[in-house]
Amino acid sequence: MNTFQTIVVPFALALSLTEAIRWLRGGRRIGVFKAIVWLGFAGAVYEPDLVQQLAGLANIGRGADFLLYAMTVFVLLTTSYFLNQLEIHRRQLTLLVRELAISRPQLPDSNK
Repeated sequence: MNTFQTIVVPFALALSLTEAIRWLRGGRRIGVFKAIVWLGFAGAVYEPDLVQQLAGLANIGRGADFLLYAMTVFVLLTTSYFLNQLEIHRRQLTLLVRELAISRPQLPDSNK
């Protein structure tokens, strides 16, 4: 292993382990995903040819192109997910405001 790998791989493994422990202690489901991402990052740094092999399996010429395409898909999926969550929260807020407006009607002030 070179110096970069010696520094980065243990750091990424520690982050992966930290996320896994947080999830096991009752954390959110995103912790599992984050642990897997850090583990994959550590594997890619430890064995750089792994990304090239994955690119070959996907019929993509270079490992760097494979990472670019994977990140593009990830960003699109994440954006879609958060836009969907935003719409759900908007609908819930609308229902809450409507319920409050019905349960607490305020009459116009006649002194004006």
